[in-house]
This record gives sequence, C-alpha cells and structure tokens, in this order.
Amino acid sequence: MNRVCCVLCVYVLSMFLFASCKTETEYEPSTVPEDEISDEYFHIDVVDVDAQSGLFVFTNCSDKRVSYGDRNLLEINIDGKWMSVISYNQRELAEPSYELLPHESIEYKTEWGPLEEGDYRYIIPLTPLSDEHTLGSVSYTHLTLPTILRV
Repeated sequence: MNRVCCVLCVYVLSMFLFASCKTETEYEPSTVPEDEISDEYFHIDVVDVDAQSGLFVFTNCSDKRVSYGDRNLLEINIDGKWMSVISYNQRELAEPSYELLPHESIEYKTEWGPLEEGDYRYIIPLTPLSDEHTLGSVSYTHLTLPTILRV
C-alpha cells in the first residue's frame, strides 16, 4: 500500500511540475536586413495557412535559376519590430537545397506548431544562380501572412 501511495505522490508531483513549466514562445530580434528583402526573383502565394502550418506556392519570377532551402524564417511583429520565432527558426533540418527554373512554380508545406496571436511574416532566403556559379549573396523574399494567423 505504501508503494502505491508513493508512486501516486510522485506522479501527482511530476504532473504539477510539468503543468507549471513555462510554455510561452521565445523570440529574438530579426537578423534579416530590411533593405535586402525583395520580390525581384521570387513570389509566394498562400494556398492554406493557419496557426499550425502553411501551404504555399513558390514561383521563380526571374529569368535565372533560383536556389532555396528549408531554412526559412518565421517572424512576429512585436511593438513595430520583427522578432524571430526561435522554436521555428532553430528547428533541426537536413538542410536540403532546391532549385526552381525560370518562371517555374512549386507547392511548399511547412509546420510551425501552435502560434500565439500576432502578425507574422514568412521569409525565404534564396540565391539566384547562373550556369557557372552562384551570382551573388543570399537575398530574401517574404510574405506577410494573412490575418487568419491572428488566433
């Protein structure tokens, strides 16, 4: 009987400690240079988006091949400043790289888990390519997510 009471006490205590753990999302300042965000090479359309995930269509708008990966960024606007959603931006990835040919489109799905209420933007780092080598440094395109993410 003592063993059952002891196990029950340990269970109740661990449930209490688990329930009291901090579950708020953590943020850090954005590292994306605002002057490098452009829609020159890439366009993003929303197919479906909610507080758990997003389904997009990526379109290469240029006459060059464009490379992008899964290291996309999710940011929230807090008091007029863009802040990175740490849990999404530091997730573990295999870091594959994809290419889109000129004027090609592809569907892209990502999951970000439950989001708190707020205004978000989704940023895709990309690199325009030539046949011989990479043309330049990484540039960024972004999409301010629709109000459906205001949960």
